[in-house]
Amino acid sequence: MEGYIKRIFLGLFILLFVFSLPACSVKKVAYIGTGYKAKAVCSSVFLSGRDPEDVEKIDLWSVPGIVTAKVNKEDKEVKASVFGLAKKKAIFRDGLGATLISGTSEKKVRSQETGDLRPLPTRH
Repeated sequence: MEGYIKRIFLGLFILLFVFSLPACSVKKVAYIGTGYKAKAVCSSVFLSGRDPEDVEKIDLWSVPGIVTAKVNKEDKEVKASVFGLAKKKAIFRDGLGATLISGTSEKKVRSQETGDLRPLPTRH
């Protein structure tokens, strides 16, 4: 009887392990999707002056309601999420374009020195 219980627990552990692996992958994919959407919408809206709805319909072909993006024109930022989870944010900085906030605080990114942004002379 004791060997039977050990096998049941081992089987349950293996099932739990096997089913938790896809959950990790789904989480990574969700963050990739929201990051991509935030950056793409931010670039299209603030750099190209496009309408966010047009970007969704034409460029992103997203399924409505799964990955949502909210544009804040005052702060020049876009927040994207999957059902309110896996949130990502992109900000627009004049002269630098859209930047996805990831691994560094927004405050630090916004305070970065840009230096001389003039194009380099061309070589002939």
